Amino acid sequence: MNIRLAQFKDVQVIADIHVASWKTTYKGIVSEEYLDSLKVEDRQEMWKRVLSTENHPTTVLVIEEDDKVFGFAAVGKERTGNFPGIDGELFAIYLYENAQRKGGGKQLVGKAAEVLKDNGCQALVVWVLDDNPAKRFYEEALNGEFLVSEDIEIGGQSYKEAAYGWYSLDQLISR
Repeated sequence: MNIRLAQFKDVQVIADIHVASWKTTYKGIVSEEYLDSLKVEDRQEMWKRVLSTENHPTTVLVIEEDDKVFGFAAVGKERTGNFPGIDGELFAIYLYENAQRKGGGKQLVGKAAEVLKDNGCQALVVWVLDDNPAKRFYEEALNGEFLVSEDIEIGGQSYKEAAYGWYSLDQLISR
């Protein structure tokens, strides 16, 4: 597996992974109507903006094998300022369903932590839906510390979202 900075040529596959992962991961959690409304074209526009904007505050990484991208992560400065001592945030991490639970997610998080550290960050937070089974990934595989739970709206419905934190990026590097 190889992890590298995303390039503009990766927009299509990143958008596809983003939508496909939402539809598999959140099936039975988020309304079917909302999941059905997700369009790869909409995500393409979003990722085009991120990857074509010079000095964009979001860094996007992709993970690939045999030159085929199967996952991505997006990181940057923590957005809320609500977590003293935590200055970095994992905004997104998605892998195709058939690539999950094979070690790529851990590698992506580790590389994302390296990128944040190289950019002067010391710590990391990630938000995850309470009902997302992947929540165990942050709790068990990465030993994240539960910080807080808040309500979030998706498609007009309310859901609980939990924040997990690591007060040292070194906890995530080379896992």
